[in-house]
Amino acid sequence: MALPELIANSPNPGVREPLTTLAEALSEAGLSLKLTAKLPTALQGPGQTRLLIDNEIILIEATSETTVTILERGAEGSTKKAHVSGSQVYHILTTEGAKRALTLGASTAGSAYRSSLQKIPTASGTRVKLDKVLFDLGANFNIAEGFYVVPVAGYYSVTGVASIALTAVAEATFIVAIGVNGIERIRGHRFEAKPGAPGLENGTAAGILQLAKGDKVELIAWQFTGAERELEIAETENRLDVVRMA
Repeated sequence: MALPELIANSPNPGVREPLTTLAEALSEAGLSLKLTAKLPTALQGPGQTRLLIDNEIILIEATSETTVTILERGAEGSTKKAHVSGSQVYHILTTEGAKRALTLGASTAGSAYRSSLQKIPTASGTRVKLDKVLFDLGANFNIAEGFYVVPVAGYYSVTGVASIALTAVAEATFIVAIGVNGIERIRGHRFEAKPGAPGLENGTAAGILQLAKGDKVELIAWQFTGAERELEIAETENRLDVVRMA
């Protein structure tokens, strides 16, 4: 369960769903806001509650009206800013929830592949240096080094695919793995080729990992053919997908 414990009105696991939207623009100095719909009954008072708009936490007076009195702007270390009409409005449950929502946001999924030539030495594990992003919510791929940087601690589903070109050899072994901080964490499919005509060796590694913020997730290719081999560079032939689950 990724966000419902953090965002009060999210009924679907891992989905941030807004309470409502701003009916009018809110200036940086504004002390009241106009909503397009009333807050849920549980937030209609008496008391105070927190709203999240464009990563600004706003402390408000609970009310049953669409015009809301603001008690504090830029609360709990967030940055006060102007918001345009139509901005989505969320409800934050706790201080920790607010911090994690700001940190995580929608940055929970990414996919990248190797688009240019890379050679894989024999008899060693080699990082596939991913250099082309397909999508990356939160810009967590380090394309310069070719790995995914974990944005926040949690449980992640990780899938890697890789292929190498194979010439006719006496025998060949190819293994795809997922590494974290240079250490193999998931060993996937092991391909054993018999002597024969040229072709491709391909494999997949997949699993769920508990990761810490800042961990580096890598796609690793092992090949044992007695000679250096070229990685197949299409997105269908080598790819790393990372999705935060909880």
